[in-house]
Amino acid sequence: MSVKEAPEYQHIKTVVSADESTPPSELKKGVNFKGYDIGIIQIIPSAGSTPTVELLAWCPSQDTFIPVEPAATWTAPAAGEAFEFTFSPYGRSVWLRVTNVGGGSETVEVWASAHAVGKF
Repeated sequence: MSVKEAPEYQHIKTVVSADESTPPSELKKGVNFKGYDIGIIQIIPSAGSTPTVELLAWCPSQDTFIPVEPAATWTAPAAGEAFEFTFSPYGRSVWLRVTNVGGGSETVEVWASAHAVGKF
């Protein structure tokens, strides 16, 4: 595989000082993985943050993002330590709920990339 074929990440959002609780009721607030089989997420927390990330999928009949079952959650290994995870989006639009952000000026950046199986 050449470096030119490596995933390119896009900044999705920065969560500042407060946990995200209620999922958005707008599809455009999610990450569209249409045409992709593998989602790759990087979480970059500030020094005092130990975030947990939960995967939710778009539900058109409810006009909101809903939790997947079994629950798909990932937690930073230590405060301020960046981490990456992969998941199978099956072409869906998803939203990544970030909790345990911390307080004050703590932040968590969310970056995403994807690729289709068989592309490489």
